[in-house]
Amino acid sequence: MSMAKKDKSTMELTISGHQVSLTFAPEQNSIIAQQIRASLIDFFIRQHGSGDGQNA
Repeated sequence: MSMAKKDKSTMELTISGHQVSLTFAPEQNSIIAQQIRASLIDFFIRQHGSGDGQNA
């Protein structure tokens, strides 16, 4: 994974060969942060299995 910052509110990442741009809002929104966190955890579990020895 590589990272580059364009400015204070934008970050570009390359993850597994895919270009990803993150743009941050000037104010924190805890509801959106919780939704993103849940999505990332769900994606990780789907990719790596649930930890019980079986893949999801």
